[in-house]
Amino acid sequence: MKLLYFLQKEKNLNIGLFDDFKDIKKFIEKLLNIEITTFDDIYHISFYRDSLKDYEDIEINGNLIPISKYAFAPHNEIYFGISDLTDLSLKGNGIIEGFSVIENYAIDNKDLKAYIDQREKAFERVQKALKSRGYKVNRELQDSEDGEAITISGKGERWFFAHLDPSFVDSLPEDEKEFEKFIDEELEN
Repeated sequence: MKLLYFLQKEKNLNIGLFDDFKDIKKFIEKLLNIEITTFDDIYHISFYRDSLKDYEDIEINGNLIPISKYAFAPHNEIYFGISDLTDLSLKGNGIIEGFSVIENYAIDNKDLKAYIDQREKAFERVQKALKSRGYKVNRELQDSEDGEAITISGKGERWFFAHLDPSFVDSLPEDEKEFEKFIDEELEN
């Protein structure tokens, strides 16, 4: 199942659940009176509330979805969001499809445990290497735009070391000598 919703700044407004993209496409085409040629187009559509009517019912498979432009702020763009949902009342078959957002990065649910393990191992390695060089190591900036970061302090000063994001985690050398060299180079930057 796919949940279609409007997204405007921090506000989400759920529209409904759809079995497939065909009905999502049909809904958006009816709402905005446009033709969508590929599904990827949906992610690039934005509009303002003035392109909506004061009130309108959009019919999809006998369901009337009430839409009013007054549900939205007047000067901010409105986007569509789509989330995969799993019907948990049905018999499962392991990890549910979809992704989880970890510090602004979408990680496929199938890869999430391995990514978290790799991320924590990376932090522990970096922390140990930095502490051995006399630094105090902190994890900060959770939920910031760029995500969680490793900061270091020593001699009365504090510095940013690196964001704890997928590219940083992947860039850490496995070889211990290469890793130590990597840490020293990062400290010089």
